[in-house]
Amino acid sequence: MTYPSIYDPPFRIAAALGGVSTSVIPTIIVLDRSHRPAAVFLREVTADDILDVALPLAEEAPAS
Repeated sequence: MTYPSIYDPPFRIAAALGGVSTSVIPTIIVLDRSHRPAAVFLREVTADDILDVALPLAEEAPAS
């Protein structure tokens, strides 16, 4: 499974999403197909953490 990654050290993109902490490093934000936060991790994550969120999202119908 591949996915885009955004390097956002000034947290501009995270701040634009709203409701996401901009003071914790690392911050991992998983977006759904409509580009809404589906999960936010304020810690180091494992592959299983990401897969637990990403696999159900991958099964959703494409955003229209």
